[in-house]
Amino acid sequence: MYSERRAYGRTYTIGQWGDGSYTVAAREYPEGQPDGRQFYVWQWSDGSFSVQAREFAERRTDGSIWLTRQWSDGHYTGWPSSGLPANASVATQVPPAATTAPPPRRTALADLAMFLEGARLVASDGTYIGTLSSNPFSSDSICNDFGRYGNPFSSLSIKQEFAQYGNPFSSLSPYNEFSSQGPYVVSDGRVVARLTKNQFVSGAIDPDLALLALGCPRE
Repeated sequence: MYSERRAYGRTYTIGQWGDGSYTVAAREYPEGQPDGRQFYVWQWSDGSFSVQAREFAERRTDGSIWLTRQWSDGHYTGWPSSGLPANASVATQVPPAATTAPPPRRTALADLAMFLEGARLVASDGTYIGTLSSNPFSSDSICNDFGRYGNPFSSLSIKQEFAQYGNPFSSLSPYNEFSSQGPYVVSDGRVVARLTKNQFVSGAIDPDLALLALGCPRE
């Protein structure tokens, strides 16, 4: 992993992974964990994330000094370093097998599923039309194919393409790409997004992408 200056004088963090591929950090930010630890997060240009637990220097058996990053799942990555201060703290060598493992990389779909899980779906006319849940056994889940909100034959399901909440020609449907009245995504009593094919709507989330992230794509 290294920094690279690109157009307009901007400096980017580049990740070179174990398979030889590269990704460019779109943004970097600290993130507090529930147990009080502070991790550093990279969001990459492909939508994935890497989470760093700590960084330290280590002296290898051949006398060279490497910078090492420990990631939140316990894996390590390392690369040669030069010019460290004389008083820099240098750790013992991490076993070679550990240094070759790539850092954990969450997918964009996994992050979307985490964001949506448990949120309520409320149509623009005020009708409750289910819970955004990956649980296929929950009675309110839009992933329950036998429930009133996930059954493709139910008038309250966004999967029912001939009903007002799933019909691509209905203004209340998330599948109408010209409507600005797609259902609200409500979490902890506040609107956090809109489920709609109309990507010009603020906070729009594509309904097919949402269903795919939750594991129950519309057939």
